[in-house]
This record gives sequence, structure tokens and C-alpha cells, in this order.
Amino acid sequence: MKVPYRNKAVVTKEKIINYLLNINNPDGKPKAVYFRSKGFNETNTGIFEKRLLNIIHTEEVEREETSLYGKKYVIKGEILAPNGDAVTIR
Repeated sequence: MKVPYRNKAVVTKEKIINYLLNINNPDGKPKAVYFRSKGFNETNTGIFEKRLLNIIHTEEVEREETSLYGKKYVIKGEILAPNGDAVTIR
């Protein structure tokens, strides 16, 4: 199954900067260290956004979970990092 309403999916620049790339965010720090090591930073958030959205649009849902915010769809996909590495993310 694909993510329902995937055509309405949004990945904000703020989420990328304040969470995925923020080494000062206690929840996001491990992700930030990893993504920064692969060449992602504040100068290429648009590329990061497009690659994340591509996973949402093309990959199948692995599982559904319920969180405080509603349904969460877990997807696994691969993106090309700025340093040339293929990065598998979930």
C-alpha cells in the first residue's frame, strides 16, 4: 500500500533545519550527525526535501503505527546524499 494522501505530503524546511540537521535538538541529534556526515546542511535543504518526498510518493508502507499525533506510516527508501552515498532511511 502507498501512503494515503501522499500528494498532499509536506516536508518543511523548518523540520529539516530544526530537527533533521539540528545537532542541538536532543531528539534529532543522532539524525543530524548522520545526515551532516553525508553532506546535507542548510544550503541544500531543497534537495533533501525533494528526495524525502520522492520516497513518500514512490515507496510502499512497511507498517502503520498509532501515535499521539495520529496514524504514522513507516516507509523505507533510499536517497542519494550530496557526498554521493546512497542512504537508506526509514
